[in-house]
Amino acid sequence: MTARRRPVRVGRPELVAALLGLTMTLLATGCGPRLGLVGLTEARWRVEVRRHGVDPATVVDPLAVTDEMRRAAEQAVGEGRTIERLHQLQQFLFGDEFAYEPRGTYTAIEAFRRGRGNCVSFTVLFIAMSRSLGIPMRAALLRPVLKTEQAGDLIIVNNHLVAVYENWSDPRVFDFYLRQQWATTDLQFVDDLWLTAIYTNNLGAAELIAGNAAGAVADLEAAIRLAPRFLAPYGNLGLARRQLGDERGALAIYEAALKIDPGYSPILNNLAALYATTGRDREARDVLAGSNSGRAPYLLLLKGVFAARDGRPARALRYYRRAARDGPRLPEPLVAIARIQLELGRRDEARRALARALALAPDHPEALRLQRRLEATAVDRVP
Repeated sequence: MTARRRPVRVGRPELVAALLGLTMTLLATGCGPRLGLVGLTEARWRVEVRRHGVDPATVVDPLAVTDEMRRAAEQAVGEGRTIERLHQLQQFLFGDEFAYEPRGTYTAIEAFRRGRGNCVSFTVLFIAMSRSLGIPMRAALLRPVLKTEQAGDLIIVNNHLVAVYENWSDPRVFDFYLRQQWATTDLQFVDDLWLTAIYTNNLGAAELIAGNAAGAVADLEAAIRLAPRFLAPYGNLGLARRQLGDERGALAIYEAALKIDPGYSPILNNLAALYATTGRDREARDVLAGSNSGRAPYLLLLKGVFAARDGRPARALRYYRRAARDGPRLPEPLVAIARIQLELGRRDEARRALARALALAPDHPEALRLQRRLEATAVDRVP
């Protein structure tokens, strides 16, 4: 499922700048659970939001519940052990045709009324309805490798959010993947305020995807205040500031994020891309040299760009191929491979890479440009 962002914008044809996190939420590095901020009442939630410097009137409690939702939960769940009742509630939500909607970040109330949403929506709905039955539940982020997907000229970095029942001896995870078992060691618990920040960050990220950077800023700034160690909104806010022409502001927010986690790859990519697209190649190279690409296709792409500029096409191809493996839904690595292969005169290899890229993104402008160039080259060689 999922999640986000929280993403990539083309500066020059071969350069990409990551947007962090979205649809869902992103890895929340450096946070320990704050047990006192779990299970907040509406009044306590408002107090805590205000204490974090945010006007409660400007954000939404995603865990709010209505009387209708309480009654529905009571009717769906019978007597028995807590775990059995939670499974009954989960089956009820799916039996009522709760549908997955990747871009649908809704509050519990909205998700209940719409009958759909993404993993954030399902998690807040499940937690809210469980708590209405008196069952304590909390949210957690999974900690696998971040996943990416394409949205126009953005690469969205996603992570996965789940609901967890903690009975200490045997924690249980509930989410859309009914048959999937998650190890409890893969969980990073988040409190209710952090969950509000995840929801609010996703709203800001949705504005970015819609091309409304100005409309994203307030949500992203609020998300940072609510959960200062949640890195997703930093990446998104930096991108928003950059799109608004505030490069100094973007640089400041990236630097603030890297003080929390110096190795966080989506922020490093945004920073390197900011340097690269403003002619500060040395600083971009320094950022990339100090990064651990891991399974971050956007960082690998940038490393490939500089390898190609340095006249090292074989190394560039290695980076691009790794990026293609680690971002199988992204056309950019395949386009980069096609560009290198075409420059090396390997038209068949270039054609295969372009075919794969266009299968993922039929309207990709750079892929179409290279395809026209490839066809022109073929025609030129006809006697």
